[in-house]
Amino acid sequence: TGDEDPDVVLDAALRALEEARDRAGGVSGALTIARASGGQGSGAQLAEKAGALIKPLESRDPLIGDHLKAVSRLASRIGSRMSLPPDQLQALTLGALLHDLGKIGVSDEILQKPVRLTDEEYNVIKRHPVLGADMLVPIEELAPAVPVVRHHHERFDGRGYPDGLRGEEIPLAARVVSVADAFDSMTRDRPYG
Repeated sequence: TGDEDPDVVLDAALRALEEARDRAGGVSGALTIARASGGQGSGAQLAEKAGALIKPLESRDPLIGDHLKAVSRLASRIGSRMSLPPDQLQALTLGALLHDLGKIGVSDEILQKPVRLTDEEYNVIKRHPVLGADMLVPIEELAPAVPVVRHHHERFDGRGYPDGLRGEEIPLAARVVSVADAFDSMTRDRPYG
């Protein structure tokens, strides 16, 4: 109606998102992807392949696995609420699980830095969407996740990276993952958060 207190509306929205995150917390990544695949047997296989890809990253950063799974669960719930078709929901869920895959190409010194990154370090971090997408391109079954992984840091105003896409040029699934990623990052204690 236009006369609601913005702080009250924001508080209610944040509580609702936190409750959604808590409810989604009990679903494993494999089950989320299997559910997103519409019950097809390939969902668990895709989750297994995705899990194998993120294992090396998890071995370097033990906290990232929880982040990736939380973002995937939240993105899947958002996609379900949007009534995305099963193939788009699967690409969204899988892309969310793999969105930070390219961080395997970033040094531990930068990934674990407890204080603000320098401009040079930030430029290194900004390469992770392209690195991750490039890693997925040769794996045919995971190809639907490539646009999500590549574009999850684009911004609606065109000031994101890596390609400076704006508005609806950004794939819908990447926009959803961007929101889920930002929410999880803001509610989780992480370096460079």
